[in-house]
Amino acid sequence: SGWVWNVPADVPTIQAGINAACPGDVVVVACGTYYEHAIQMKSGLELRSETREPDFVTIDAQGLGRVFDCSWLGDVTLIEGFTITGGLLTDAHGAGMYLSFADLTIRDCVITGNAVTSAAVRAPS
Repeated sequence: SGWVWNVPADVPTIQAGINAACPGDVVVVACGTYYEHAIQMKSGLELRSETREPDFVTIDAQGLGRVFDCSWLGDVTLIEGFTITGGLLTDAHGAGMYLSFADLTIRDCVITGNAVTSAAVRAPS
């Protein structure tokens, strides 16, 4: 097994943990709410909350974009134990989590409160 990266003890953000990790490593996120968006998942990693339960770790994109981009991931890639919320996109897919060519296991996650809006449906100004 690989190295364990602890967020925020070893690295300040979830994305920093993913960026630092190599295939076979584990990124463990401490309890709390993390205000991050456009998180680019990397193949071959385990990303999990310290309790592995979604009630204790929330990733909130605050309407600034998608929460996770999970593209071109190989097997043995895992996301576990998060509440994923606040993703907001216009005319796109996957506000909470975008999956494309992703051999990914998602375990014990709650994906809620994410939205895609259409630019064609805007209130008059």
